Amino acid sequence: MKFKKKTDWHASCNCFNDKFYDNNTKSINKITNFYPFMKTIYYFTAKAIFTLAVLFTSLNASSQSLVGIKDCGNGFHHNLLISLTDTLYVFGENVDGQCGNGTTTNVLTPLNSNVKAIGVAGGYDFSFYIKTDSTIMATGRNSQGNLGIGNNANKTSWTAVNSTLHFKQIAASGTHAVAVTGNGLVYAWGDNVSGQLGDNTTTDRNSPVQVQKSAGGNLTNIIKVAAGSPGTAGTSPSLPGHTVALASDGTVWTWGENGSGELGDNTTTDKTRAVQVKGIGGSGFLTNVIDIAASGNSTYALLSDSTVVSWGGNANGQLGDGTTTSHSVPARVLVSAGTNITSIKQITASGAAVSDDVLAMLKSDGKIWNVGDNGKGQLGNGTTTNSSYAIQNTPALNRTFLKVIGTGHYLMQLAADTIGNYCESGHQTNGSFGNGTATNLNVTTATCLTIPIANLPVTLSTFTGKRTDDKTVVLRWSTESEISNDRFDIEYSADGNEFDVIGEVKGNGTSFNTNDYQFLHKEAVSNAVAYYRLKQVDFNGNFEYHKVIVVKPTVESNVYTSPNPTKGYLTVNMAEETNTDYTISIMDQTGRVLVERTGHIDNNPVGEKFDLNGYDRGFYFVTISTSFGTKVETIAKQ
Repeated sequence: MKFKKKTDWHASCNCFNDKFYDNNTKSINKITNFYPFMKTIYYFTAKAIFTLAVLFTSLNASSQSLVGIKDCGNGFHHNLLISLTDTLYVFGENVDGQCGNGTTTNVLTPLNSNVKAIGVAGGYDFSFYIKTDSTIMATGRNSQGNLGIGNNANKTSWTAVNSTLHFKQIAASGTHAVAVTGNGLVYAWGDNVSGQLGDNTTTDRNSPVQVQKSAGGNLTNIIKVAAGSPGTAGTSPSLPGHTVALASDGTVWTWGENGSGELGDNTTTDKTRAVQVKGIGGSGFLTNVIDIAASGNSTYALLSDSTVVSWGGNANGQLGDGTTTSHSVPARVLVSAGTNITSIKQITASGAAVSDDVLAMLKSDGKIWNVGDNGKGQLGNGTTTNSSYAIQNTPALNRTFLKVIGTGHYLMQLAADTIGNYCESGHQTNGSFGNGTATNLNVTTATCLTIPIANLPVTLSTFTGKRTDDKTVVLRWSTESEISNDRFDIEYSADGNEFDVIGEVKGNGTSFNTNDYQFLHKEAVSNAVAYYRLKQVDFNGNFEYHKVIVVKPTVESNVYTSPNPTKGYLTVNMAEETNTDYTISIMDQTGRVLVERTGHIDNNPVGEKFDLNGYDRGFYFVTISTSFGTKVETIAKQ
């Protein structure tokens, strides 16, 4: 990974100032949880090996600009990915225009849509993405108003949803969609045969309608939604479906189809307005929920104690309670009889992959656990046997994952051990694996592979050093972007020829926003020229050097007072000192402290203003102390 100048970066790349890892702590002890590149070799079935080889080759040939995966939406046989640069990619089945590229030709490898997205969702044969301005775009089949564009005409290109609202999250089922606005309101559109739109009717809608509560009024304070549909959308114009919403107070609300108890209200009666989900075993109401998911006719909730509960249909054991019996109130997901699954930090399922009930769970140790339907190898454990208890995904045994980004008619998962690794298993149809072929495949042992990374450098915009006292040098540098950056080694030389490593600072892994770093060399040789260079090291061990900088032997100070002399007001300016506490004291000629002030400098210059109007004319002493040293200035009060 080579350093590049800031100007070179803008000349050669479409640089987005986007954020993936929110850990811009500006200190020398900055630690970020990134993991080294995986070196474990997995053994696959013959078909799995074929899939890996074809997919890796095709992606290298066609997707060099795809930089990792941030999020994804799963349809039945098509997929939408958001890269780390927020760029939208689509691939898979496209017979209804669900890939949005203006054709009905299947897309066999990830296709750059040349738009930026902050959210995505896949229906059975239609798609959505949320633009950076919070509006929603749609494409694909639209016979029940599934796209929400104000009519029922199918689309093969992205078309705006008929709304002026600003949305922050969207979900889709086989034939309907639901979205949350920035202020927590919920709107739905599409098929409404079971009341899954929540507007107190069973009338299909081709524009968004607001979801109501059964107790009256509209549903409010929602932070996330999910949706599911049982059955096969391709054979029926209408499908029963249900919708789930998580409120900011940790309660869960549901509406729509309820024949299997998927609404969790201790009934099997459909609801056309939102009802609150009952508590575990039917007692009270479910609370302390931090995440939700929905599959065909099943519903899931992650609790704040890191356990998972489920309710609804259970024909394939997808509720994870050790049975295949449906239930209409929440019960714990288990790893064995009487033993709850624990330490879960995220869950996901897909309601668009109708008749395909799989729950994927991410543990705090980065391991993936699955439960449910495995007829096409979706659970990735090398079999096609359903599991009614949670089991660990086999290829994840030696991998550490950041996030589970979706399940569909197969399983897709995002790995954190490299940039853009994911695993998939189950059934491929019409290019849904993105492997460059439409050949049908059943892969029962998950194939783990890497989305190629565009050749983006660590873009180092500044690197400076200055001496703050006889034996202390502060080094500062900034990056505009980083790819796979493990760390910076700081090297020092007294003669500019032989360099020694004097410390290291952890990098930000992959980041597309400015990162500032600093390092203190507290044992520099006094009154001598010092030479420094940075060695940037990738996770895979590759490294590059930045040019050598020279630090003068004299102390350079950017701390000063003004005006001097002063008639009353005095400002102490600290122009470049960063990431340090400071103390400013003003004393008279007897050494008596008249005023003292403390604070902390982050990354911007600080100016502390003092009022000396009440003091006599004469000389005063201003002492400024930081971690870089102490400076005393004499000022005159007129």
